[in-house]
Amino acid sequence: MITASLLIFSLIIEYMYDPIVEKPSDRIIKKTFLLFRDFSNTIFDKFYTYLLFPISTYIILTVVVLLSGYLLHPFFSFLINLVILFYCLKPNEFILNMEKIKNDKFLDNCKEDKIFIRMMSTKKYDLRSLKNNLFYNSLRNIFSIIFYFLLLGPAGSLAYLILDSFVNDSSFKVDAKSKNRLSIILGILEYVPAHLTILSYAIVSDFEVCVRSFKSTEYNHDLYTYNKGLVNNVGVNLISESDSDDSIVQYKNIISRALLAWLSIVALLIFSGVFI
Repeated sequence: MITASLLIFSLIIEYMYDPIVEKPSDRIIKKTFLLFRDFSNTIFDKFYTYLLFPISTYIILTVVVLLSGYLLHPFFSFLINLVILFYCLKPNEFILNMEKIKNDKFLDNCKEDKIFIRMMSTKKYDLRSLKNNLFYNSLRNIFSIIFYFLLLGPAGSLAYLILDSFVNDSSFKVDAKSKNRLSIILGILEYVPAHLTILSYAIVSDFEVCVRSFKSTEYNHDLYTYNKGLVNNVGVNLISESDSDDSIVQYKNIISRALLAWLSIVALLIFSGVFI
């Protein structure tokens, strides 16, 4: 039940205590990476420095968690894992940032909000571009985080978050060549969670529209571009222009219901003994 406890406590803390999620927590990653880069630049090429940082972070945190549980008490390993997962998984913060899109005055000055820029990564920060990219951003900020938490633990979620930041967070000054190579790796990592996310959309929304949108999306050997286009295409086609609800409300409803579907399936897997 450790998996369930980590998920439950992480979500409860985030939903109940908003001031925590409003803090610019990405500074921790940046400062740590700068230290790692200064140390490794003399040994490795730029690309391998970017690649080794999330891998090293995963290995170090995994060892720290294991040792704290073995040498001290299992509670300390649980606490460390909870902090890591809470740092990575912030669905409520993502929903709050979706609400900001409706404010035209905010969009005029949105580049001052660093957390918004990281979560809503896009080339143009206008209403249409942001809305068209919401479903892929939900994959980045919610569903892939959960997937790698289940697969590799909280440290795996953090490693994914770091790699995603290198590719999608403009505040990380990654050279174009390294970013292209990192996007190939990110595309491979997101391929399975992207398809599982589409399946969750089909479960909670219009199944036929999802299947039709899935089939109409042209396959691209660049998996990063393909995943992004596929998730956005399926999601946007589920938005009804004739619906009386505001379109942002529709986006929120689909993403929130998909998250509930994920959590329901995770609960089923936990109670069936797949996860401890």
